[in-house]
Amino acid sequence: MMSVLFLNAACVFKNPFRDYSHKPFNAEEWRAGDTIERGRMITNIDDRIFVDGNDKEDVRKLLGEPDEKETKGGREIWLYRIDFKYESSMKYLPITFDPRLGTFIGAFE
Repeated sequence: MMSVLFLNAACVFKNPFRDYSHKPFNAEEWRAGDTIERGRMITNIDDRIFVDGNDKEDVRKLLGEPDEKETKGGREIWLYRIDFKYESSMKYLPITFDPRLGTFIGAFE
């Protein structure tokens, strides 16, 4: 019975021994942290961080090197891997660099 409960808990929680509580965004901790630490800060990242005029170097200084990069429709998108306590369809924080719209959080087709 105990092994069944543990198996069920393992399916719901990714790592039951880690702290997944929300915490304020801190650029230094983001850059040094793993995907779980980033996930803890994700709700505190605000579009105001990415004001018009920020370029790739500004974002690199703030968030570090992206885990992946892609280009869609003339936009460069930097992807930062994140993990949450529970399964989520959101696996990355996308930062988009658009020549017309500037820099923003998110991506669209």
